[in-house]
Amino acid sequence: MNTSQSTKRSGLAIASFVLGVAGLLASLVYLELGFMFGIVGGAFGIAALVTVKREGSRGAGFATAGLIFCLLTVTAYLFFVLWLLIRLFTV
Repeated sequence: MNTSQSTKRSGLAIASFVLGVAGLLASLVYLELGFMFGIVGGAFGIAALVTVKREGSRGAGFATAGLIFCLLTVTAYLFFVLWLLIRLFTV
């Protein structure tokens, strides 16, 4: 069994992916929780991409997918807040 560093998958990448999916699901129930998951998962995704490039480990796909899910979650939250503000301040 090969246990070299190059075949190890990045834990940050997996965490980013899991938080991205959890953020999308949580935003269906509680939008602020999804937003927080999106911010933390996005930070993990960026850190994972940097780590994968520097160390040559695996996980760039998970990190990229996690970043996309996190960006979708944060974008949905921002659109909802914008929509809410428009509804509150228009007559």
